[in-house]
This record gives sequence, C-alpha cells and structure tokens, in this order.
Amino acid sequence: MDGVHSVRFRVKDTAHLLAKIVRKLIEKPEEYKKISAQSYHKIITDLVGIRAIHLFKDECIAIDKQIKDHFNITEGPIANIRPGDSDYLYRDNGIEIDTRDSGYRSIHYIVSDSSRKRETFSEIQVRTIFEEGWSEIDHQVRYPSFSDDETLKEFLGVFNRIAGAADEMGSFVRGLSQTVAKISEPLKGSLQASGTTGASIKLNELLYALSEKEIRKLNFLDGNGKTNFIALGSLVNKSLREHENSEEAKKPMDDSFSIGPPRSDTTGDYVSFVIQDGKEMIAGRISNTALAVLNNGKVFDSPIEVFNAHTDRIKKAAYEMRRMNPHFELIALGSNNFS
Repeated sequence: MDGVHSVRFRVKDTAHLLAKIVRKLIEKPEEYKKISAQSYHKIITDLVGIRAIHLFKDECIAIDKQIKDHFNITEGPIANIRPGDSDYLYRDNGIEIDTRDSGYRSIHYIVSDSSRKRETFSEIQVRTIFEEGWSEIDHQVRYPSFSDDETLKEFLGVFNRIAGAADEMGSFVRGLSQTVAKISEPLKGSLQASGTTGASIKLNELLYALSEKEIRKLNFLDGNGKTNFIALGSLVNKSLREHENSEEAKKPMDDSFSIGPPRSDTTGDYVSFVIQDGKEMIAGRISNTALAVLNNGKVFDSPIEVFNAHTDRIKKAAYEMRRMNPHFELIALGSNNFS
C-alpha cells in the first residue's frame, strides 16, 4: 500500500493464546465465559496480527483509505493516542479516539476473512516507525517484571514524549524539504535572469511559504556555484517588505477570525488552541514563556487561567502571525510576540 514503509506479521502461538484467555476471563468474565475450543476463533480477534509501519504521521490517512477499500472491517479504526496529543488528524478523517495514559500510540482495525472454511479475525495496527520503536522497547522492559515500577514508568514516559517529538520533527523536515525544492530553482533562475518581472513575482509567492529564519538557512548558489548570501538576503528582504505592505497583511481583523478556548489536555511547555480564519481551521500554540510575559513575569500555577485572562492579546498576536504567514499549518506564539 502507498505510504507503508514496512510490514510485520505474526500468528498468535498457543502459549500466548492461552495466557490471553486466562487474563480475559479474569478481566471480562461475562464476555469470555463461553469461550471454548469451538468458539475461541470468534472471540479472540487478534489470532493474526499485521503491523503496517509508515514514516510520516499524516501517511496514516492514505493507509486508512486503502485498508477500508481492501478489507472487511468489523471494528475500528480506533486511534490510540497519548494524553495531550493532537487528535485533529484523526477526528477530521472519521477515526475514533482512545486516550491511553501509558502513552501507547497506534491505529487499530479488526478485519475478518472468510476465504477458508471458517471466519478468521485479524488485527491490523498502523503506526509510525518512532511509535513502533517506543512500543517495542516499552513492551520488552516494562512487562512483566517491572510493570509497577514508578521510576521505570517515568523514564518510559520521557522516552514516549521524545518519540512523539521525533514524529513532529519528521513531518516538519519533510514539509520544509518540499518547500525548499519548490523555491530553490526559481531563486537560482531569478539571479541568472535578473530584472525579469515574471521570475520576481513567482519568487515572492514562494518566499511567503517560509519564515525569514528558514529562508536564511537555504544553500543559495549563484551562477558560478558559489553561495551568494548578499543576493539572497536582498531578495528575501524585498519579498518580506512587499508582503508587509500587501493588502492581505494589512487586512483588519473582523468576526471571521477567532480563536478557540485553550485545550485542557495539553501537556508540555505550551498550550494548544484552534484558530478559525474564515472557513479555515489552523492549529495554534502558545508557549509557557509567552504566557509568563503576559502574566508580567509572575509565577503561575495554571497556564489555562493566564490564557483566559489574556485571550484578546493572544487573538491579536495570532491574527498578526496568520497574516504574515498565510501558508503555515501551525501558528506558534512565543515571548517575542508580546515583547
């Protein structure tokens, strides 16, 4: 399937099957009390396990569509996420959410197959390569001997957050590389054909997709194959000045722009919220450092309370960032937005 990096699979062996039946009889006696050698294949839904591993977080949506096209789904899909994770990707695509305190992340499907004499159920798990790494290590070091060890759970929680950050970084790097690929050729061409109006217009449109800091990182080459930072800086500054003076950047804020309430399940050093700009919904984020600035440098116990006390200023800052960066999928506010 498109988007799948690699596949793992297994058939549950007898010992693990019996151990699961015993465990389920204790956990859910009503559901499993009628299990027998004749009926277990109808009750145990992961006799066959298939794991589809992908590289980038949003590839799960294309994989989801292909699974729905090719398999008979009897349960799911259900996206298992960590408390504080963004769930917009799943909810926007009709995938049910299950929040796991353990930090486990994976999308699960139960599918059935009747190609043999009796119906067989299989579980398909779809997860990123970083989610796979964390899950495998967690499973080996936490179970069964140290499942209640608080120190071990704390460190596995830190590892889990690092794995989640790695997924975000992977998606960001891919998006940046795609933008750089689009922008690099027009930039080179505009130097070689200086004074060409059409090239300049195209260049300005492409520069809006990058922040000033990102543009400065580009390896820009002149006609002799050498880095020409002076020419690049001139083009960047010209583009930014034109954008600052554009009608879009100067557009006053009206009722079509709003921000939602802070998300109470946010964890980490920021607070998440949703931005609505006309018909578009954009993810928003404000750092705790920025909240401290809004709170006049005073220590606070609840970032939510600080957010609610300064909603108007946060909305104004989000609007200004949105106008200056119309192509960004995430508007992240820091202390510099309120200095």
